[in-house]
Amino acid sequence: MPEFLRALLFVYLAALPAIFLAERYSRPFVPRQEFLMWAGAWIATMGVAFVSRNFMIFSVFLVLLSIYCHRQPHRPIYLYIVLLFAAPAVDVFAGLGPFGNKLIDFNPARVLAMFFLAPTAFKLLRETKGTTVADKLVICYVLLLVLLSFRLGKTTEVLRVVVVTSLDILLPYFVFSRLLTGSEEIKKAFCAFVIALLPIAAVSLIEAVKVWRLFQTVETGWGAYILTPYLFRSGLLRAAATCVQPISLGFACMAAIGCLLSAGKPRLADKPTMLALGLILLSLCATVSRGPWMGSIALVGVALLFQRRAVTNMARAAIALAAFLPIILMSPFGQKVLALMPFIGKEGDTEDYRVNLFDASLTVIGRNPLFGSPDYLRAPEMRALIQGEGIVDIVNSYLAIALSYGLVTLAVFCSILAVLIISLVRLSFSSKGADWNASAVLGTLVAIAITIATVSSVYVIPYIYWTFMGLAAGVLRCASLQRQPLPRTTTQPERQMKVLGQW
Repeated sequence: MPEFLRALLFVYLAALPAIFLAERYSRPFVPRQEFLMWAGAWIATMGVAFVSRNFMIFSVFLVLLSIYCHRQPHRPIYLYIVLLFAAPAVDVFAGLGPFGNKLIDFNPARVLAMFFLAPTAFKLLRETKGTTVADKLVICYVLLLVLLSFRLGKTTEVLRVVVVTSLDILLPYFVFSRLLTGSEEIKKAFCAFVIALLPIAAVSLIEAVKVWRLFQTVETGWGAYILTPYLFRSGLLRAAATCVQPISLGFACMAAIGCLLSAGKPRLADKPTMLALGLILLSLCATVSRGPWMGSIALVGVALLFQRRAVTNMARAAIALAAFLPIILMSPFGQKVLALMPFIGKEGDTEDYRVNLFDASLTVIGRNPLFGSPDYLRAPEMRALIQGEGIVDIVNSYLAIALSYGLVTLAVFCSILAVLIISLVRLSFSSKGADWNASAVLGTLVAIAITIATVSSVYVIPYIYWTFMGLAAGVLRCASLQRQPLPRTTTQPERQMKVLGQW
């Protein structure tokens, strides 16, 4: 049997039980008929990715799938989330003849945005809706990226930046922030993210146990080159699945935990919910990625802290940790667990490189502080950091923005996060967040803000955090609509009659 068929067989063997678990978990959020469509689309997409071994054929399949889904009564935008991890998140070169040999790097997420989000975005443009401060900051951020691309002096580069920022930033953020204005729709979107990750979490455990990158045949078939496909730490293969890099999968697991908690407090004790959470946690452990581990701890801590019974919640968490931690440390795996802990263990230590990267980046940023430089990698301080693979790994998304686009652009990006976080802090203590767990939404956004300081915005990572920022903005918009007793179109006599009726 060819290797790609054997790999597909193992993927399905691991994923199908996880899909069954996802169906049990999603029952309060997603109608059964709609879930079956999601599951069928996921299974078919995964099969086409393996069997076709050609990105163009895979893209044509997604186009046909989008045409079918847009004819269904269900909203197709949820499939953007459901299929986000259904194929390896690698870039594939594409060109358009007279415009250049390489116009843009396509990947599954960009194809999904083109055919599942763009049609909905065009409909939204025809509707008159106000913009929030976060919306204006996102537009400002994208405009800065486009304007700074003119200094490259190539029309194709400007066109590439316009296309990339539209597909990667504008479409996910604005569609999910403006279209999902009801609590049930928002909870369904959170649920869709959990559903998307559960089968991939199960596949990642197979990768870790069998020491076999199951999706490598798809990546090579698409012509993608992965610098280090097999990464080990403490003798363990760091699972990556379709996220390509272990830290990307860890980032996805962290976001999925946040989405599971954000969907609502009353269901956390349900057996399917606990099993789904356990599977995601096992996958998070299989990545052996410290950044997402720290982010997940911060997520839970913030979610517990920004609630009305914060002291009681934190005390219970501390007691549970104090009871559980000695059991782990006294187990046969105790020493290995300590060796893998951030700041404590030295197994696979990368702190020295990160410190050197930070110091060198500050020097380079100091030469072009306002708007950065596209040639920053040519600086001698950067070239001194070249690793064995022949690259400088900018393992900090904030530094990457400051180096390429300067402190002004970085300030705008941080302002987007800050505005959303501050608004969610206020909502966490408000009764308007009772339909979902607003403190968990806040915790997830804080975790994202922390974790992207430990990883580059590569592969699936930026699509996750721009989508989640859109969902966070949608939560705030929904809460704002709940505070409005009547629509703006209501006339004054009708408003008076409504008030009298309430009395």
